[in-house]
Amino acid sequence: MLKMLRRLLLLVAMTLPFAAHGAIAIGQHTLISSGGFTQVTTLTTSAIATSATGSKFIISVVNNSGTIGTVTDSFSNTYTLKETASQFSLGTSIYICDTGCTGGSGHTATVTSTLANYSVALTEVTGAASTGFDVGASGSNFSAGSTQAGAAVTTTNANDLVFSVIGFPGSGNAVTDSGTGFSILDSTFATSDNGQTTSSAVFSSTGTYQDTYAVTGGFSFCSFATISFKAASGGTVTNGVLMSNGHPVSSNGHLVYQ
Repeated sequence: MLKMLRRLLLLVAMTLPFAAHGAIAIGQHTLISSGGFTQVTTLTTSAIATSATGSKFIISVVNNSGTIGTVTDSFSNTYTLKETASQFSLGTSIYICDTGCTGGSGHTATVTSTLANYSVALTEVTGAASTGFDVGASGSNFSAGSTQAGAAVTTTNANDLVFSVIGFPGSGNAVTDSGTGFSILDSTFATSDNGQTTSSAVFSSTGTYQDTYAVTGGFSFCSFATISFKAASGGTVTNGVLMSNGHPVSSNGHLVYQ
């Protein structure tokens, strides 16, 4: 009877969605734009309620002219530039807080710049490893047309969360994404000349991943960046079974049998 129960638990573990393993996910997120051609030197997002401890934070910035100065938040977390790309005066950058990050209610991000029109997004990542950053990439395109692929990253861990951002100098048209598994988080393209669209996905196996964006009326020139975070709990998929330390585990990391 005990052996049959173990086999049943193993079967359940094999059928559970591996993307849930490690519970890595997007938490709260928000995005603000200076709007149209309005130029400012400081831009602060609206407040969100993030986790007090254990989360990672992403600040993505798209600036059309100007030079980015300080990148910080209301909890005085330290942010490191991980990826940046530009096309003409349009820059897209990703900054992250990866260790020692704190959060809570009233969480905002603030970016200063020389006089510029730009947009700022604050995104929370929950369930990441203690040192979560895995890989990153960035790029730009002079004439993208109606569709544009984001920067591609090749992950080194199963269950990575991939975060992507694209920026271009506005068109007033809606943006959609069609990258497998990706979902849009925030977008200002409909109203902003300096906006950005952020998106994310979690993938159960290592591989090369990128989002693909489309906009009616065309992108003109654009710049884009992508990063990935490792899940808190490790594990590998062997012959369709999620393994940890040589033993099969369920999608939440629990040992099925020893």
